[in-house]
Amino acid sequence: AEARALSGDPALRAQLLEVIGRIHTVLGREDSARAPLAEALAIRRRLYGDDHPDVATSLVDLARAMPPLPRDSTATTLLREALAIRRCHLGESFF
Repeated sequence: AEARALSGDPALRAQLLEVIGRIHTVLGREDSARAPLAEALAIRRRLYGDDHPDVATSLVDLARAMPPLPRDSTATTLLREALAIRRCHLGESFF
């Protein structure tokens, strides 16, 4: 409800959804984490495009909420996309 109330500030809404999703992930409630994390990712893609560090962060958070073992192809795809974005912005020396 709090996140919906922030519709006038989508960047803040995405940040709040991300925090909610991370909390659910830490508590072992990955199923509950995926929806807010996916929404945060969608908002950030709309705001910043597909090649932004905040989008990479959202991709990693969503991948972490996927089933741990075996990592399904969705999590792998998300992590590869995040890695590509971070390499683009931070260069190879970051790794």
